[in-house]
Amino acid sequence: MFPVPRRALEQGSKRELEKCPGCKSWCCATDICSCIGHSSAIPSVPRASSLEQYLQLITTCVQSASVHPPKRGSCRRCKLSGWRRCQGSACWSMGKMICRECARSGVRCACRNVWACDICAEHDSNVFIRCPRCDRPVCASCIYIDRCKRCSRATLCYDCAEEAPDADDCADDASDTNNGVVEMFAKLTGRCESCGERVCNHCAPIKASWFSCPGCLEIKSRRRANDHYRWGR
Repeated sequence: MFPVPRRALEQGSKRELEKCPGCKSWCCATDICSCIGHSSAIPSVPRASSLEQYLQLITTCVQSASVHPPKRGSCRRCKLSGWRRCQGSACWSMGKMICRECARSGVRCACRNVWACDICAEHDSNVFIRCPRCDRPVCASCIYIDRCKRCSRATLCYDCAEEAPDADDCADDASDTNNGVVEMFAKLTGRCESCGERVCNHCAPIKASWFSCPGCLEIKSRRRANDHYRWGR
């Protein structure tokens, strides 16, 4: 990470020191990032509907041949042009940097703050929320879209909501039918009484304040169990 004196270069092993192509400083080899290479054969499968399917796909990609052998990048202080880090929870890159060649097919949110490789962008639902109308990927922390805390159904993105101003009326009509039809997109009508996360009209159809998301319910259950144990002693 820091410039190394000439004497240290002469005495050190070439295997332990490596020159950064960005800042031209000599660094420990462990401080140089590397790309292990994108899978050369990606299975043609539908979008993963569960974490298990996503992990199975990643395992298949990791076990297949790569488009290139491990490629060395820059030190941690530098960033080579085009190199990125995927936000996927279990990316094939194993949390390491991805080179320009392997990052070409990745996806970036409109807010430009979140990027993911093509595989994670398509199959990891924790990275991007997909608009039910246009299928546009938007990062989970972005204001352009939202989703129900309980069922995870997404709302329309801002652009689609503006293009379809009567979407809420259609959602009400669909929810009032007796044939079990549920609209593609979520209509957020309330919030969890504990954490304030928004919920849709199907998850809190009567009174939104009655609803608690699974995470808050678990916390409440633990508190009740602790209180019962404490007062029962």
